Amino acid sequence: MWWWFFFFKQKTAYEVLRSLVGSEMCIRDSIDSTGGMVFVASPDLRLEYMNETARRRIGRDLTGNPCFKVFYGFEERCPWCLAGLVLQGETIRQEVLNPSDNRWYSSVLTPLRREDGSVCLQALVFDVTEQKEARAELLRNEALLRSILQAAPAGVGMVRNRIIEWTNEQVSRITGYAPEELKGRSARVFYPDDEEFDRVGRHKYAEIQRRGTGSIVTAWRRKDGRIANIFLSSTPVDPGDLSAGVVFTALDITEKKAAQD
Repeated sequence: MWWWFFFFKQKTAYEVLRSLVGSEMCIRDSIDSTGGMVFVASPDLRLEYMNETARRRIGRDLTGNPCFKVFYGFEERCPWCLAGLVLQGETIRQEVLNPSDNRWYSSVLTPLRREDGSVCLQALVFDVTEQKEARAELLRNEALLRSILQAAPAGVGMVRNRIIEWTNEQVSRITGYAPEELKGRSARVFYPDDEEFDRVGRHKYAEIQRRGTGSIVTAWRRKDGRIANIFLSSTPVDPGDLSAGVVFTALDITEKKAAQD
């Protein structure tokens, strides 16, 4: 449906569709197939045209009535109305919460120049309530996940091809490195030498292939040079594609191991 936004900058919906499909019936069908409401309003904001989607939403054809009354139930123009700018030649995009039905609508408003030189307003309007709600839910879930990761007693992070993508605060507390110091670096930075780095890699990835998760007790070298004993577990984001990333947890068992020794 978004191809309409480009064409509306230069032409009317009717002109675009006529050039594409040629017949009146195909034009009406093509406009309605976008799933959006299309209307044209005069300079005094009275409706001159409503497509089938708009008529269906309102319940009948209300051409001749003010657009603010038809679509929003207002007695005067909407507080957010930018028709003046459109009539001066600007294309306006805006998202508005309609108080009459408590739904979000995304609009593209463009000037329409008539043969007599006068200008009116044409609009393409989509109901984007579900999309906005889905985005809001995704943001809430991401915020929840960040909170969980930050509150976790274990270090948590993700590597891709053993390059560090992100880490939580607990990894920083264990290693002494800030998250921005680790991002983009090889996981080799955690280990005291190449031998331990290679050993852990061989063991964990072999276990991942067999069981889906790899775990091992290893040694990490902190930023200050001290050694920490770590219980490390790793699970791929996509078991069929390790390049998608591997999430790891790191539990500092230094004190526990010292007590056992």
